[in-house]
Amino acid sequence: MNIDILNAIRYLICNVVTNYIMFLFFKMVYKPKVDTKWVYSILYIVVVVARTIVACIGIPPLNMIISLVFIHLVSVMFYKFKFKECFLPNLAFIFIGLFADMVGKSFVSAFTGHTIE
Repeated sequence: MNIDILNAIRYLICNVVTNYIMFLFFKMVYKPKVDTKWVYSILYIVVVVARTIVACIGIPPLNMIISLVFIHLVSVMFYKFKFKECFLPNLAFIFIGLFADMVGKSFVSAFTGHTIE
């Protein structure tokens, strides 16, 4: 049970950082539809909790699909953009995140001497 709680905390911290960067990315690329910050704060919390629950399931392809779906849902529902132009920036964000994750895991495995699991 200890390992499950530690994994959940790890996923939560990772999703807090990732989603914060995602919302900053959206703020730079798209114009918001709603001017109130509390709506985006509630949305941020909902997305973090939902993605953490999916990550705790432990199926990486499902996690990737849900991440892509959430990115598109958030951008469609809460930001102004041309629909055809939405897919490529969102997909680029996903691939940049994957690359950063691979580089981070490689550095950690190089410093600790353990292989990546």
